[in-house]
Amino acid sequence: MDGYVIQMDAWHKTIETLGDPVAKALPDNFIGQGIKDGYRYYKFLSAGLIYFYQVTNIETKEVHYEIFQTEVTGKRKEKRQMYPWEEPICDTIETFNNNGAANYRFGEILRGR
Repeated sequence: MDGYVIQMDAWHKTIETLGDPVAKALPDNFIGQGIKDGYRYYKFLSAGLIYFYQVTNIETKEVHYEIFQTEVTGKRKEKRQMYPWEEPICDTIETFNNNGAANYRFGEILRGR
């Protein structure tokens, strides 16, 4: 019995050489879900997997700031960064009522403290 050889086209060879696709980053703004339901997120700053968002309560319009380091989940086409309401990210969020304090902390994190 003759062997059956599968040949890949140029597209598949290119994808294989490039490696895994880059994870889909968090959007600039979004509405929270789950334990963050009722909050609107607006991105202030980001660096790699570290994010700094202004968070507004949709009903009361109260504002606070959240800094968190996200993680990547999924494989190939489904690769994405995790949202702040997903485990284990929601347990590591640093929350601030003052923009200046949050901005200072963001700088500390980037410097490696």
